[in-house]
Amino acid sequence: GSNVVQELETRFLDKYDADGDGTVTTNEALAVYEAAAEQWVTNLLARFDLNGDGAITTDELPRYRWGYDRSFLAGYDLNGDGVISNVELVAAAESRANDLLERLFTRYDADGDGVISKEESLAVQQAIVDEKIAAILAKFDLNQDGNITGAEINSVLQARTRTWSFWNR
Repeated sequence: GSNVVQELETRFLDKYDADGDGTVTTNEALAVYEAAAEQWVTNLLARFDLNGDGAITTDELPRYRWGYDRSFLAGYDLNGDGVISNVELVAAAESRANDLLERLFTRYDADGDGVISKEESLAVQQAIVDEKIAAILAKFDLNQDGNITGAEINSVLQARTRTWSFWNR
């Protein structure tokens, strides 16, 4: 279990800890999310900006039997003109990056000091591993003794096979 937690923590720090000091600041995390948001804008433009003008209009949205998918426009067309401009896409991307940053720090920054320490990261990674182990035990530890045997795994898999066979007749 400990090696898995260490690996998760290492991946986390590799992704967010730009200066390698063992902590993640809001600026470091924001840089990661801003890069992701820029990629998101690039992907949206690549998919929907058919004429390459840097904006997305209703004419460029997929048409369905019931018309345009206007729900796509609703969240990004800030001035309601039926066009998602580059400025509106950047604003949406910044909002998305800030939301991701807030979720990251809500989850990892236990003491609320604006820095995610190695210890805070490790605690979250340990909790993730503990949750996964608990889910595996709940699924396979049929006698609830805290251990999983080959017989218990076979029982669960056989029950699944019988259920799947029943529904696929």
